[in-house]
Amino acid sequence: MINICFWLLVLLFPANRVYAQFFETGQSPASLKWEQINTGNFRIIFPQSFAPRAFELAGLLEDAYELAGHSLSHQPDPVPVIVHNHNIRSNGLVVWAPKRMELYPTYPQTIRGGDWLTQLVVHEQRHV
Repeated sequence: MINICFWLLVLLFPANRVYAQFFETGQSPASLKWEQINTGNFRIIFPQSFAPRAFELAGLLEDAYELAGHSLSHQPDPVPVIVHNHNIRSNGLVVWAPKRMELYPTYPQTIRGGDWLTQLVVHEQRHV
């Protein structure tokens, strides 16, 4: 009887809006418009709001690819890069299944000397 009452309530009072949640690494709103830049070694996927810095990021990634590859004597395969700039997280990660690099380019409250985006890119490229 309780199950029938519950389902009747659910059917009689539908929600006007339903919002999905995407945990941990995909906290960007579903309404974002995404763009991409393809370089020789990266496919950079980013929200339109990050477009003013996207070409700068592409250059930093290519520079870090060359420097990290040279110092480690290894040139990794091309890797997709996903930029999440609509959150409060200041970090990045590299995942191998499916292979990708995710960047959270929000400037941290306590930053050491230098540009945060450069530090983030170099650090994550070493993981690749």
